[in-house]
Amino acid sequence: MKRLILPFLFVMSVFGVSAQDLTAYFVEGSTFRSQLNPAFAPLRGYVDIPLVGSIQVGVSGNTPFGALLFKNDGKLVAFTDKGISADAVLGRLGAVNDISVGNRIGLVGFGKYARNRINFWSVDLGLNIDAEANAPRELFAFLKGGEASDIRDARMSLQSYVDASFNYSFRLIPRLYIGVRAKVIVGMLGADLALDRFDVSIGSDRWYAAVAGSIEMNGISEELKTGDSIDFGQIGDYIDVASIAKPSGYGGAIDIGATYDVANWLQLSASVDNLGFVKWGNKSTRRFEFEQSVSSDDISIVDGKVEFPEDIDLDNVKLTVVDGKASTQRLATRINVGADFEFLDHRLGVGVLYNARIGANKSYHTLMGSVNAHPLRWLGITAAYSVIDNKAGAVSLALNLCPSWINFYIATDVLLNKHIAYMIPDRGSKANITFGLAVPIGLRGARRFTSQGIRRYLHYMY
Repeated sequence: MKRLILPFLFVMSVFGVSAQDLTAYFVEGSTFRSQLNPAFAPLRGYVDIPLVGSIQVGVSGNTPFGALLFKNDGKLVAFTDKGISADAVLGRLGAVNDISVGNRIGLVGFGKYARNRINFWSVDLGLNIDAEANAPRELFAFLKGGEASDIRDARMSLQSYVDASFNYSFRLIPRLYIGVRAKVIVGMLGADLALDRFDVSIGSDRWYAAVAGSIEMNGISEELKTGDSIDFGQIGDYIDVASIAKPSGYGGAIDIGATYDVANWLQLSASVDNLGFVKWGNKSTRRFEFEQSVSSDDISIVDGKVEFPEDIDLDNVKLTVVDGKASTQRLATRINVGADFEFLDHRLGVGVLYNARIGANKSYHTLMGSVNAHPLRWLGITAAYSVIDNKAGAVSLALNLCPSWINFYIATDVLLNKHIAYMIPDRGSKANITFGLAVPIGLRGARRFTSQGIRRYLHYMY
């Protein structure tokens, strides 16, 4: 059973501390804005510092971190720890519990304004990891209470890929800007686990279970052929570093965005990002199915309950390779619709943003409001509050510095929460950290300015 649960916890703890930082949407000097809407452009061209120039990690969903991780005797432990009560876990969970993890590391990135100081282009190369987990409350109830349960429709999925993109943002007509980003996708590793049925019954000294489901792996060893059978515990033996590092699939995607300056104090914007797919090759794609009854007396049963249900061993469940054909998997698509209101000569703003993330298993909806202060042209400070699926919220803070010699950006929503440990929010189900470091290059843009700049460039722009 640990092999079903621990990968989920591993992904959450390593990659999350949907990788996109929504707070950056209204931070005008940030180089991250165009990742959310390709029509946006920073104040000036830039060259990212390799590997540290663009780092985004994040987790979102409807599952509080405080229901999965606990502080016990000074140590951070998982909810399965025997020192944690069932009520402490189950009292904070819903009927269906979702969590989505995203991570993007920019490997190379640079952009520059054209000579007219309005059109902007950029090139980026990045590593992306998207993971999702969906589990019914009954699964957690069994893992904590050890009672007989009928568990349905638990699922985990993972996508890892590299994208190389070219973005171009231009003025179509006065006040209307259009941005298009084209991406070439190289798939590395993909996985989709569907646990359709896990029915557990308990005898006086023995437990029984009927398990059924499927696993699709992309980027797995070519040694496995249709009809082969392996144990569940052996699946990791067919994945090594070499197989992850080489391409397992190819695809493409586009981002499309627009901004419209209704007035000098109001800008409307919208975008659709990651509209694309990865096609995994048949040589590295394997689909497994399993349907089996298992039982064991090698576990402690007390008062008709499994004492340590997390120790149930499913390693011997047989997986049969039923298909080795190529498969196509769509990317997690994001939709953004925003409005930016500016006051006090463009030194203070209020932003409203709606974001939808359409994942492989579920869609997530976020509504964010922000207050954006830019007292100096090169200084931006933002405070934002986000509501996720009307079930959770988070306060985010962002700082952007972009004088003539550096472009520094940092944002997070884990500072103003009660924490379990290591800055992990207790009640929250959203956590993001974004860091960017770039060197400014080229001309400054001439799109939106303070009142002095507007008077200077109003005729030129419109």
